[in-house]
Amino acid sequence: MIIIGEKISVIAKKVREALMKYDPKPLQELAVAQAKAGAHYIDVSIGPAEDNGPKLMDWAVKAVQEVVHKPLCLDTTNIKAMEAGVKAHNNQWGAPIVNSTSNEPPLRSARAAFRRTLKTAASSRRKSCPAAWNTACPWRTSSLIRLFFRSVLCRTRDDRRSAPSKCSGR
Repeated sequence: MIIIGEKISVIAKKVREALMKYDPKPLQELAVAQAKAGAHYIDVSIGPAEDNGPKLMDWAVKAVQEVVHKPLCLDTTNIKAMEAGVKAHNNQWGAPIVNSTSNEPPLRSARAAFRRTLKTAASSRRKSCPAAWNTACPWRTSSLIRLFFRSVLCRTRDDRRSAPSKCSGR
């Protein structure tokens, strides 16, 4: 079982105010509390963040990983912000989870941006688990689901050495 701490959300007043002021302390306190409670991933939700999404996600990822050495679950429908979060994420503690996407028009550009985000994640993940991010796999929804499941299986296999060896399969 994988536990994702979801207290760092723009919906919460305290977090929303911290994000607006770029004040890392409330985010860091929540991240530390969730890590101590046993979360394997820390969710960082900035919402759609249409005006300053990339800058905000970059800042939030760095602020949280400054105090918590865990992978993050990146949560925004802003594709450019998601790309920024994936790039800022320190993969030393595991690959990030891409938690949200938007299928709103223009569909083609959204899909293209999402593919770029995944390719960014793929290139950063290759070093630790090459089979998890197989670039030969077509970038379709069904393939993406398989990629994320393989990523989790690889993480489990690396951590416990007892997980099934499905990481290298398609």
